[in-house]
Amino acid sequence: MKYLLLILIILGLFFRKSKILTILDYLFIIYNVGTRTSGVDFDVYRNEYLWSAYSKGSDVRYIGFYYVEKFAHSLGFTLNEYLLFMVILSCSIFFIGLIRVTDKPNAALSLFFIYPFGHEAVQTRTFLADSIIVFSLYYLFQNKNENNCFNIKNICIYFILAFLASSIHFLAAIYIIVGILYIFLSDKFREVNIVAVVTIIYLLIVTNILPRMIINLNPRIGYYISAKTGIGMLIPIFITIIMYFLNLYIKSIIKYSLHIFHFNLKTYLNFIDLVIIILPLFCYDVTFTRMLRVFLIVEYIVFSKVLFLKGIGKNNKVIISLMMIFICSAFFFYENEFEILLSFMK
Repeated sequence: MKYLLLILIILGLFFRKSKILTILDYLFIIYNVGTRTSGVDFDVYRNEYLWSAYSKGSDVRYIGFYYVEKFAHSLGFTLNEYLLFMVILSCSIFFIGLIRVTDKPNAALSLFFIYPFGHEAVQTRTFLADSIIVFSLYYLFQNKNENNCFNIKNICIYFILAFLASSIHFLAAIYIIVGILYIFLSDKFREVNIVAVVTIIYLLIVTNILPRMIINLNPRIGYYISAKTGIGMLIPIFITIIMYFLNLYIKSIIKYSLHIFHFNLKTYLNFIDLVIIILPLFCYDVTFTRMLRVFLIVEYIVFSKVLFLKGIGKNNKVIISLMMIFICSAFFFYENEFEILLSFMK
């Protein structure tokens, strides 16, 4: 299966629109993740599922995920059936969301297989939450109608889905903030405004205001901010900054008249801009890198479009490719992706 994964990664870069390859990618994920009987976090989710049959909503941290487990119990699913059900559910939402925002899903999936596929595979809650956010991007990107007025229906759908995702995993709540900033930040002085937001978040953290607010909203997630990280936080901070500068570099060399599927390229780039608001959170927990995954997927979509544009010079493509290789490689090694893949792949 490891060699098949490598073949799918290579094929995705050459057959970027192939529906057959997209289906093969879908089936590959379902088989490898849905039939696993071991691996990182396997025991955690096994015990949680068994415990959820007897627990109450007041006993759990993630009420949305709890009701998903309860629904699986109501259908009489065994543990193995539950795991298969979860990956089919998450994977279906993820793929539907992806093909609604790009016409070249296979190239983005090739990079997704490098990172963060392994982590999404073993982190059932996170995969479902991230899949819902990916699905919601279609509505966020259409937050305005043809008359440049706010599309209230799409905005409401996006935030409802973001709240649903945060009930599956609380860290998905960052996309509620991302949605607000994405919709209301003007293009004028955009980068300056984003840096100002990052500074404010950092000040709220160091003054302990934000932690108190979060604990008051959800006391059960206090362990995420119970201790500050050490020098190790510099690595994810550096990778995130490279992601941001790759986005700025692409902005500097492309024309905004370009489109990816239904949307202007600027739509995607403005979303990726907001990745740096996560930087201050690394002061508390380096596992907040999971917040970067949806940003990465959008950056993969942009990369798979820009890399094959004829109007961009060879040197620019080399620089973009090297930055993307660095980002993927850095996450792959920093997050021990290969070890995680080996823990469940047959």
